[in-house]
Amino acid sequence: MSDTQALGRSRVGIVTGPLDTSGGAERSRGGYLDVLGPQADPRLIAHATHVALGGFDDPLIAQSTEPALTTVHQPLDQVGREMAPVLLAMIDGGVPAALTLPVELVRRASA
Repeated sequence: MSDTQALGRSRVGIVTGPLDTSGGAERSRGGYLDVLGPQADPRLIAHATHVALGGFDDPLIAQSTEPALTTVHQPLDQVGREMAPVLLAMIDGGVPAALTLPVELVRRASA
């Protein structure tokens, strides 16, 4: 059972950002559908009283909003450490390997 189902959510939508950016396109076609499965509904439009809101990168301001924003925390320091050797290898003509790092759901009041 996913975290969203445990909270009683039956459908989940996403705000991707501009689809002509790599981040927006990746969010639209990628990870969140894999995680949420059949309950994901990218066409979802709901009234504000029926929406649980979440974000990414766990910025400090997420704790200060009202309600506090549920976010996905990504280990950005580890991303930097992992990317440095990859970039150096690419400069030398190497092909980067796929790498998946762990993320953590930081549940706050907006969920």
